[in-house]
Amino acid sequence: MTELVVDFGADGANLVGIYTPAANSDLAARRPTILFWNVGVSHRVGPQRLYCDLARIFAALDFNVLRFDLGGFGDSIAGSSGKSRHEQEINDIGTAMDYLSASYNQTKFVLIGFCSGAATAHPVAVVDRRVVGLVMIDGYGYTTWQHGIRHFYRRLLSPANIWSRMIRYLQTMFKPEVIVPGFFLDFPERGVVEQQIVGLATRGVNILFLYTGGVQVYFNHVRQFWEMFPVVRKYAEMITVKYFAGCNHMFMYKENRIELLHCLQHWLLDRFAMCAAVGDKSESTREII
Repeated sequence: MTELVVDFGADGANLVGIYTPAANSDLAARRPTILFWNVGVSHRVGPQRLYCDLARIFAALDFNVLRFDLGGFGDSIAGSSGKSRHEQEINDIGTAMDYLSASYNQTKFVLIGFCSGAATAHPVAVVDRRVVGLVMIDGYGYTTWQHGIRHFYRRLLSPANIWSRMIRYLQTMFKPEVIVPGFFLDFPERGVVEQQIVGLATRGVNILFLYTGGVQVYFNHVRQFWEMFPVVRKYAEMITVKYFAGCNHMFMYKENRIELLHCLQHWLLDRFAMCAAVGDKSESTREII
């Protein structure tokens, strides 16, 4: 397998990444290129080198992949555009797509945003028509009354400190902008996100929303997605929702990482395989971690 160190940039930035070309370049030319970037302040390798594993496996499945550092993280140098951090990160993702278009003639992309990366992937997908696929891992979430019932029911089975927990939860359950400290920027207003999802689906963007048990403070059941965004149900053919209740936020355990791989692999092949068989598992699939 070939992996190439690449550098590119705009507005004085010098962005560094690893480009992993697909095993079958002819097949990959008909498919979108996959992009990964930093989670929080971590390096482009991803949590516990997760992005390295995924990039190599997806390349073996005939997708071109770029994983890169945003400006000011890892090996990349931030530009001097005067934009806010969030605006600059959005700009850096666009710059990465510009580079791939100019250097490799790649014009369609799948953005995989994990944790804080989801907060940059979403707005890029909304404004950039080159994005044909979007993966939001532990992305935006808004509490609902059904979420509150499930939350309390599970704690009734373990009654220790139930009253103090109930009081704390009642203070937040009707506030839609629930934020997990250290995970995200502020969530946009729920109605705005719902209309943006409708816009993406109408445009033909395939979207995978994947949540873990690590963010159950604001998301605790696969049905909650449709509770949060009822209007989106009309566009369900473009949207896949998964909930890994037994998985922690950082995918620390091997079985959780394999579950994530199989989910992403199946979704990619189902939505973008062209001639490949859905669910085909290469040897590389079984070699993760």
